[in-house]
Amino acid sequence: MHTNLDVLIALHEVRSVFASQRLDALWARVLPELDSGGDPRRRFWDASHRMPPEFPGHTWTPDPAQKVSPNRLLVEALYCPEHGFRSEVGAYACQVFRDDGGLMSAHAAWGLAVAVDGGCIEREATCLDEVRDELVAAALANPPLTTTREVDAHAEQLVFALMAGAAPTDLAAVVDRLLAAQGSDGAWAVPTAGEDPWWGMHATLAALWGTSAWVQRRTAP
Repeated sequence: MHTNLDVLIALHEVRSVFASQRLDALWARVLPELDSGGDPRRRFWDASHRMPPEFPGHTWTPDPAQKVSPNRLLVEALYCPEHGFRSEVGAYACQVFRDDGGLMSAHAAWGLAVAVDGGCIEREATCLDEVRDELVAAALANPPLTTTREVDAHAEQLVFALMAGAAPTDLAAVVDRLLAAQGSDGAWAVPTAGEDPWWGMHATLAALWGTSAWVQRRTAP
């Protein structure tokens, strides 16, 4: 399923920060298992990848009365250097996706940051600064992390606040809270009865990505 690509996206980001033979071996093992070559998000680790025929560009209409997957925003942003980034898509992300610093705000920040970094839209023409501030405030205000989904959301707030331009010093307490939630087995999961194990994996990947991104930005010259 397409959500498995989350594994590759996160691993790629962690590997860009830390050199590790074990990470390299894991990447080599899971890449052929999870990447069918048809998901446009593979461009995260393959800059030469072009829009597959089954994703022919701008095929959706941003309608504030209808919610769509945030992957629509992300794919448009990923390929905007070739296909452009519609201003109405940026407006849709700001109007529909934002949820006061929650998971949808995090994904709005992700897509908008990719579009801005790709040179497809001016930062000032987006709500990226406001979403960044929402994510920082929500992450700092989070209660103790007692469930896998809470850990997962906290980690995504960290990842995408950083991507949106938040200062690492503003997020030190968020990193401390994540590290305190790490289990003795190294994973970030607080499973409940009947919980899909996928969420434990997703939370662990998000936490690894978030803490790696924080270290990278904190130590950048």
